Amino acid sequence: MRSIGLGGRQVPFESEEFNKRFRVTSAEPAFATAVITPDMIEWLLKEGDDWRFQVNSHYILVYRWRDRHDVDLTAEVLDLVTGFYGRIPDVVASLYRLNLQPQPTAQDINEMARARAVGFTPGTPVQVSASSSASGPTVAGHMTITGIQELGLQIGAARMVQLDGDVTPEGGRPYHVSQTALVLPDHAGRVVAGATLAVRIDAANPSLFSVDWNAS
Repeated sequence: MRSIGLGGRQVPFESEEFNKRFRVTSAEPAFATAVITPDMIEWLLKEGDDWRFQVNSHYILVYRWRDRHDVDLTAEVLDLVTGFYGRIPDVVASLYRLNLQPQPTAQDINEMARARAVGFTPGTPVQVSASSSASGPTVAGHMTITGIQELGLQIGAARMVQLDGDVTPEGGRPYHVSQTALVLPDHAGRVVAGATLAVRIDAANPSLFSVDWNAS
């Protein structure tokens, strides 16, 4: 089963074949159905086997599990990104503000400085979400990591992983999340299964949050 999306609940589609071969998740199901049109479904069934697609604000990530000696697939990845992006309806950008740059928080700026220190030059940071990133009031909480999957992506000295865990806002109920994260060397020893990290959660959209490393 192939994956499309980031976190949130699973979104079913009318095509039984597509539902068997792909698992689509989104914090906003309406966003998923706006992106995954019949034309997109047809293209994914033809071109998307063995690949995973993630839409995060104005970024698209395309990847697959690979063996150490796999051939270089850079050209194929670029074709897949172009094909996927070209099939997203224009109206999605206006409805979900995909082309807007999110405003970095103080925590984001700190993380960017740490990334540069290990040789990675990041662009404007983005929260992991299918819609625009958090910019409003936040509430404190914590995340307990239940699982980590290595994605085989290395950016400078940092590595990209998929985190599974439970987020609990202060005074609230826990809920499950699954999202990608860039793990810097300074944090590697703290990002392990069973660890609990302090987080700041978007008050308007609980699927958006960032790790408060200082509090953690």
